[in-house]
Amino acid sequence: MCQDFIGESEVGVASERVRQLAAFIAAGFLAAIVGCTGEENSHGIQATADTGSAEDRVRSTGSANGAGKPASATPAMPAIGSAAAPAPESGPVTAVDQPAPRAVPRGVSAATVAPAPTETRDPAPAPAPANPPSPPAQPAKSAATGIVLGGALAVTPIHVDFGPVGHDQKDEFTITILNRSDGPLEITDVKPNCGCMEAKFAAGVLEPGASRQGTVKIGFGRSFGSFHKKVAIHVAGKPAPAEIGVTAQFHPNLQRPDKNSVELAGILGRTIPESTGELVLRRKTPGTTPIRVENLRVEGIKGSLGHLAVELQPVDANSVKLIVRLLPSHPVGQVTGKALATVEGLGFQLPISGNVYQGIRTKPDYFQFDQFFENVPVTRRVELIPCDERDFKIVDIGVEPPVVSVEVLPRDGGGYVLVARPIAPFPARANMPIKGSVNIETDHPQKAVFGLRVMGVFRGKK
Repeated sequence: MCQDFIGESEVGVASERVRQLAAFIAAGFLAAIVGCTGEENSHGIQATADTGSAEDRVRSTGSANGAGKPASATPAMPAIGSAAAPAPESGPVTAVDQPAPRAVPRGVSAATVAPAPTETRDPAPAPAPANPPSPPAQPAKSAATGIVLGGALAVTPIHVDFGPVGHDQKDEFTITILNRSDGPLEITDVKPNCGCMEAKFAAGVLEPGASRQGTVKIGFGRSFGSFHKKVAIHVAGKPAPAEIGVTAQFHPNLQRPDKNSVELAGILGRTIPESTGELVLRRKTPGTTPIRVENLRVEGIKGSLGHLAVELQPVDANSVKLIVRLLPSHPVGQVTGKALATVEGLGFQLPISGNVYQGIRTKPDYFQFDQFFENVPVTRRVELIPCDERDFKIVDIGVEPPVVSVEVLPRDGGGYVLVARPIAPFPARANMPIKGSVNIETDHPQKAVFGLRVMGVFRGKK
């Protein structure tokens, strides 16, 4: 009877083991199905088979209603030949930057619940500013250090290129001089070859291995085309100085105009054709948009303040015309001013000169001989024109000092033509200037006495 009891117990144990094995296989099968389909039924719960008893499900999920802690992702198979034990519980696992796990539906193993999909979003880009800032101005381009004077000095920079520049632009750069030799060197002077530059560098002895810094300030003035200058570094005992090259390009996008200034003339209270002057600006390379001219204005100097006007007239897509006018309100005397603008992003200036007359007009206002030679005859002419059609006479003419002779001729339409010629004694040597004044006395009530300048450079014999 005892043996019968034992046999029945073994049968019961075997049955229990079969049920556990069936539950294990069913749980693994369901997990495989759910992992492949991920589908849910109409109640929002993933499909599962009703395999095993409630007690078996408790072992699988860790609780009768599925509210306990989730079981291990892979159900542990009970060991054959030992009593069935619940699967060991594991703590919740939370991934970084992932949402918390979803609640496990009743009667379903946590291993059969597919994780909620995670969406990764790139951070929203910062909104672009409505008016993006302009790029910063480019600094001067400096070349590398130059080794000069037989390796005795290292000069930084050995060349400076400022690139495109405008009229009257100001800038500066720093220079460093290093003594690379085995003995002391004396820097006697750092001198630019142009009055547009000013060097500030302390002259004196540089010991071996020592260096010294200085600055060079530059005002580009007004021009068109290339700018090529040098800064010389003089060293005691060296036959030739070291040199720093300085380059730039004035308005590289524009052609050189046919003149550098505008000269105007007027008669008090009224305008004449010469009261208007113009300058045409042309682009070097043809483009599809007009030349960009901004902030156009005119500035009168001294007596011309408030008596000048300027306007812009398009010619075509690649050229514009600046028109300068002398207003009839300008007082008698010298006309001085300038037209200013920003052209293609660079500063632009147009000098304005001339005269407003009363009684007698002079055309031009001086005798300019430029360069002349002793053995080559040369003359210059000045017209004296009545402003009010009133006839007048020349009473006297004198030249001080006597650098020219003056011949008086009648002028068609009234007035006179003065013809001047350089005379001996000429300057003692070539390339010397001549200066003088032709002083005139007339019987005109509005211009009885006036003078005309004489200028030129004597070049010797040709």
